[in-house]
Amino acid sequence: MLTIPHQLVGAPEGFNVTIECLTEAHPTSLNYWTRGEGPIIHDSGKFKVESSIGVPVYKTHMKLTIINVSSSDDGIYKCVAKNPRGETDGIIRLYDFKSQINEITLSEQKSLVDKTNDNESDDIFGKPDHNKEILNDCWRLKPNLIALSILSMTLDLIYLLLN
Repeated sequence: MLTIPHQLVGAPEGFNVTIECLTEAHPTSLNYWTRGEGPIIHDSGKFKVESSIGVPVYKTHMKLTIINVSSSDDGIYKCVAKNPRGETDGIIRLYDFKSQINEITLSEQKSLVDKTNDNESDDIFGKPDHNKEILNDCWRLKPNLIALSILSMTLDLIYLLLN
Protein backbone atom coordinates (compact mmCIF):
# COMPACT_ATOMS: atom_id res chain seq x y z
CA MET A 1 0.00 0.00 0.00
CA LEU A 2 1.25 3.46 -0.86
CA THR A 3 0.03 6.80 0.51
CA ILE A 4 0.91 10.25 -0.77
CA PRO A 5 0.04 13.03 1.68
CA HIS A 6 0.31 15.84 -0.93
CA GLN A 7 -0.25 15.00 -4.59
CA LEU A 8 0.07 18.59 -5.82
CA VAL A 9 2.99 20.59 -4.46
CA GLY A 10 3.87 24.19 -5.31
CA ALA A 11 7.32 25.61 -4.74
CA PRO A 12 8.77 29.01 -5.58
CA GLU A 13 11.98 29.13 -7.60
CA GLY A 14 15.17 29.13 -5.55
CA PHE A 15 13.70 27.25 -2.58
CA ASN A 16 14.15 23.62 -1.58
CA VAL A 17 11.02 21.48 -1.51
CA THR A 18 10.47 18.05 0.02
CA ILE A 19 7.88 15.63 -1.31
CA GLU A 20 7.00 12.49 0.59
CA CYS A 21 5.47 9.07 0.26
CA LEU A 22 4.45 6.44 2.83
CA THR A 23 4.60 2.74 2.00
CA GLU A 24 3.42 -0.41 3.74
CA ALA A 25 4.56 -3.72 2.27
CA HIS A 26 5.22 -7.31 3.31
CA PRO A 27 7.62 -8.64 2.35
CA THR A 28 9.60 -5.40 2.62
CA SER A 29 9.61 -3.43 -0.61
CA LEU A 30 12.34 -1.83 -2.66
CA ASN A 31 11.44 1.86 -2.68
CA TYR A 32 12.66 4.58 -5.02
CA TRP A 33 11.80 7.84 -6.79
CA THR A 34 11.66 8.61 -10.52
CA ARG A 35 10.92 11.70 -12.55
CA GLY A 36 7.93 10.67 -14.66
CA GLU A 37 8.91 7.53 -16.56
CA GLY A 38 12.61 8.40 -16.27
CA PRO A 39 15.45 6.68 -14.42
CA ILE A 40 15.72 6.24 -10.65
CA ILE A 41 16.65 9.44 -8.81
CA HIS A 42 19.76 9.19 -6.64
CA ASP A 43 21.36 11.60 -4.16
CA SER A 44 23.09 14.40 -6.04
CA GLY A 45 23.60 18.14 -5.90
CA LYS A 46 20.01 18.48 -7.08
CA PHE A 47 18.24 15.75 -5.08
CA LYS A 48 18.40 14.38 -1.55
CA VAL A 49 16.76 10.96 -1.16
CA GLU A 50 15.77 9.78 2.32
CA SER A 51 14.03 6.64 3.48
CA SER A 52 13.28 5.73 7.08
CA ILE A 53 11.92 2.41 8.32
CA GLY A 54 8.89 2.79 10.54
CA VAL A 55 7.33 0.81 13.33
CA PRO A 56 6.24 -1.81 12.48
CA VAL A 57 9.08 -2.53 10.05
CA TYR A 58 6.82 -2.99 7.02
CA LYS A 59 6.21 0.79 7.01
CA THR A 60 8.60 3.15 5.23
CA HIS A 61 8.58 6.95 5.04
CA MET A 62 10.23 8.17 1.84
CA LYS A 63 11.29 11.78 1.18
CA LEU A 64 12.71 13.45 -1.89
CA THR A 65 14.13 16.95 -1.47
CA ILE A 66 14.56 18.96 -4.64
CA ILE A 67 17.28 21.54 -4.05
CA ASN A 68 17.08 25.07 -5.46
CA VAL A 69 13.85 24.52 -7.39
CA SER A 70 13.66 25.97 -10.90
CA SER A 71 10.97 25.84 -13.57
CA SER A 72 12.79 22.90 -15.20
CA ASP A 73 11.98 20.86 -12.06
CA ASP A 74 8.23 21.21 -12.61
CA GLY A 75 6.38 18.06 -13.55
CA ILE A 76 5.62 14.54 -12.39
CA TYR A 77 7.58 12.65 -9.72
CA LYS A 78 6.82 9.02 -8.92
CA CYS A 79 7.25 7.17 -5.66
CA VAL A 80 7.63 3.46 -6.45
CA ALA A 81 7.43 0.41 -4.14
CA LYS A 82 8.30 -3.09 -5.46
CA ASN A 83 8.39 -6.47 -3.75
CA PRO A 84 7.96 -10.10 -4.91
CA ARG A 85 4.17 -9.72 -4.69
CA GLY A 86 3.95 -6.74 -7.02
CA GLU A 87 4.58 -3.09 -7.67
CA THR A 88 2.73 0.13 -6.96
CA ASP A 89 3.47 3.78 -7.51
CA GLY A 90 2.11 7.18 -6.61
CA ILE A 91 2.34 10.43 -8.50
CA ILE A 92 3.20 13.88 -7.17
CA ARG A 93 2.98 16.90 -9.44
CA LEU A 94 5.40 19.75 -8.69
CA TYR A 95 4.54 23.20 -10.03
CA ASP A 96 6.10 26.65 -9.91
CA PHE A 97 4.29 28.46 -7.11
CA LYS A 98 5.27 31.89 -8.46
CA SER A 99 3.50 31.38 -11.78
CA GLN A 100 0.24 30.76 -9.90
CA ILE A 101 0.32 34.12 -8.10
CA ASN A 102 -1.48 37.12 -9.57
CA GLU A 103 1.53 39.44 -9.64
CA ILE A 104 1.72 43.21 -9.66
CA THR A 105 4.89 44.52 -11.29
CA LEU A 106 7.38 46.85 -9.64
CA SER A 107 6.36 49.69 -11.98
CA GLU A 108 2.69 49.14 -11.02
CA GLN A 109 3.66 49.28 -7.34
CA LYS A 110 5.60 52.52 -7.93
CA SER A 111 2.64 53.95 -9.83
CA LEU A 112 0.36 53.12 -6.89
CA VAL A 113 2.72 54.87 -4.45
CA ASP A 114 2.98 57.89 -6.78
CA LYS A 115 -0.83 58.13 -6.98
CA THR A 116 -0.96 58.21 -3.20
CA ASN A 117 1.78 60.84 -2.90
CA ASP A 118 0.32 63.10 -5.65
CA ASN A 119 -2.70 63.99 -3.56
CA GLU A 120 -1.06 64.44 -0.18
CA SER A 121 -1.44 68.22 -0.56
CA ASP A 122 -5.22 67.86 -1.02
CA ASP A 123 -7.56 67.93 1.93
CA ILE A 124 -7.45 65.14 4.51
CA PHE A 125 -9.99 63.02 2.64
CA GLY A 126 -8.39 63.32 -0.80
CA LYS A 127 -10.45 63.38 -3.97
CA PRO A 128 -13.32 60.87 -4.17
CA ASP A 129 -12.19 59.54 -7.58
CA HIS A 130 -8.63 59.22 -6.35
CA ASN A 131 -9.74 57.25 -3.27
CA LYS A 132 -11.74 54.89 -5.51
CA GLU A 133 -8.62 54.25 -7.65
CA ILE A 134 -6.53 53.44 -4.58
CA LEU A 135 -9.22 51.12 -3.22
CA ASN A 136 -9.38 49.27 -6.57
CA ASP A 137 -5.58 48.93 -6.60
CA CYS A 138 -5.68 47.53 -3.05
CA TRP A 139 -8.21 44.89 -4.14
CA ARG A 140 -5.79 43.91 -6.94
CA LEU A 141 -3.13 43.28 -4.28
CA LYS A 142 -5.39 41.05 -2.18
CA PRO A 143 -4.63 37.77 -4.09
CA ASN A 144 -0.91 38.44 -3.58
CA LEU A 145 -1.39 38.88 0.16
CA ILE A 146 -3.42 35.68 0.39
CA ALA A 147 -0.83 33.76 -1.65
CA LEU A 148 2.01 35.10 0.50
CA SER A 149 0.13 34.11 3.66
CA ILE A 150 -0.37 30.58 2.33
CA LEU A 151 3.30 30.38 1.30
CA SER A 152 4.38 31.56 4.74
CA MET A 153 2.20 28.98 6.50
CA THR A 154 3.46 26.24 4.15
CA LEU A 155 7.09 27.14 4.79
CA ASP A 156 6.45 27.25 8.56
CA LEU A 157 4.89 23.78 8.38
CA ILE A 158 7.80 22.43 6.33
CA TYR A 159 10.25 23.90 8.84
CA LEU A 160 8.38 22.27 11.74
CA LEU A 161 8.26 18.91 9.97
CA LEU A 162 11.98 19.00 9.20
CA ASN A 163 13.01 19.89 12.75
